[in-house]
Amino acid sequence: MAIGVVTYINPVSGTVPPTAVQMLPLSRVAALVSFGDTDTTALITHNMNIPLLSSPAQHGLNSGSPLVIIGVTSPGTAGPVISFVRGTNTLALTKISAAGSGGTIEVQIERYEPLE
Repeated sequence: MAIGVVTYINPVSGTVPPTAVQMLPLSRVAALVSFGDTDTTALITHNMNIPLLSSPAQHGLNSGSPLVIIGVTSPGTAGPVISFVRGTNTLALTKISAAGSGGTIEVQIERYEPLE
């Protein structure tokens, strides 16, 4: 199982994810994920501490899960088929392993309101 390369573009630049302290006042993380044809997974760490099992009464609009936006910036010849699983501090991406399925995607992860 090969792993895609995650490069953060906001609020930090590079391959090191933002820390929980950096994310306290912020509500969005953006990253580019480069997949080769044989890459099948990538893990984006957003460190926003988003409760996955909660109710609006507990956490307001931030309850449930982060909003995930995926855009293909550089598709392979077959285009990637991506699925994802939300975590409290991570987003796990899975891609099929097939000829032409590689490429680069931009992923934006948002929480509705910063947790205080």
